[in-house]
Amino acid sequence: MLFSGSLGAFRDRLANRKQHYRLVLSLINKFSKEKKMEKIKICCTGFSRRGKDLAKCAHADSDFEITAVCDLDEIRKKEAAGMLGEKVHFYTDYNEMLKKEKPDAVTIATPQYNHRDLAIRAFENKIHVYCEKPLAMNLAQCDEMISASEKAGCVFIVGQQMRYHFHLHKAWNIIAGGEIGKPAMIWLKEFRGPFRVSPEHMWIFDQEKSGGMLVEKSCHHFDLFNWFAGSRPVSVYASAGLDGLDNVKNFKCTINDNAWVIVNYENGARAMLGLCMFLGKPDRAEGTIGFHRREIGVAGEKGILHTEGYLPAGNIEIHYADSHNLIRYELKKEGTIPNKFNQEGNKGIFMDFAECIREKKKPFASGEIGRMALAVSLAAEKSCAEKRIVQIDEL
Repeated sequence: MLFSGSLGAFRDRLANRKQHYRLVLSLINKFSKEKKMEKIKICCTGFSRRGKDLAKCAHADSDFEITAVCDLDEIRKKEAAGMLGEKVHFYTDYNEMLKKEKPDAVTIATPQYNHRDLAIRAFENKIHVYCEKPLAMNLAQCDEMISASEKAGCVFIVGQQMRYHFHLHKAWNIIAGGEIGKPAMIWLKEFRGPFRVSPEHMWIFDQEKSGGMLVEKSCHHFDLFNWFAGSRPVSVYASAGLDGLDNVKNFKCTINDNAWVIVNYENGARAMLGLCMFLGKPDRAEGTIGFHRREIGVAGEKGILHTEGYLPAGNIEIHYADSHNLIRYELKKEGTIPNKFNQEGNKGIFMDFAECIREKKKPFASGEIGRMALAVSLAAEKSCAEKRIVQIDEL
């Protein structure tokens, strides 16, 4: 009886402890869930066209709460209030904004010659960073930014939003599934009008400030090549010219406005870009006067994948090498897109940003991804200038 009584008491104590542990675990889980659902406080740096686009995306995403905007131009204060509400604070001093707002994250949508300093200051304050492309002016700056993010333990995501288009993910899934075999040839042709012309955008047409068309624009194209090739780029040859924008009155342009570029990859794949950006006169709208065509293709030993149109509209076609069979996937854009860049891609990259912040994951468009895209861009510009093949390892 003594033994039985002691055992009963022991069981009671054990049951009480289990109940206590369950209560503690329940409270921990509840706290974790509530903590997880807290808004990510984000500040937007740069409030010109692209900066506004990023602010719209963050504002529409339930994971984020925009607390402040920073821009050197005071006129942006009224624009920010109109778009985001009067409660959003406005700064012209980036350091002051970081100090007073203490955000969880920032977007950086300024000219790329500012990216390195702004990103590193954020990382020094343990702030997660969304940095627009191109990532920086050179690879050394990229390395500094990546190193600072790793030291701070912060998420570093780069605005290579083409990686997040559902259209291109469908294409990638087909390629990765072996439907056309190993990619041997990749091509992309984009024919359109020039960059927007307004006082705040004139730096883009300055080779020293923007790095050139193949840096400012084509880091998107080269990122797509790197992704689809699934390999490291090793060399680049490019030929370019200034054949349209040089004849515009009262307009100075020192960047090329068209180019052909060939990229060779470690695994034997080759990619070719054809880019024309003078099909229209530069104006305050977009410069694209009724014409913007983009075509993407990938060829493997089993067949060819081809897509054409302005993403995300258009179709994907697969032509098989051993037959006359053709498969067509009709892809329609979802919802209304109010301007010329794809809301799907921007929405996807912000979803990834939030998920990586909450779960401490590496983003699909990481700093390393942005660096590799820039490496091809820099090699292409160097090849244009020096009229020779440029090895990536030279940079």
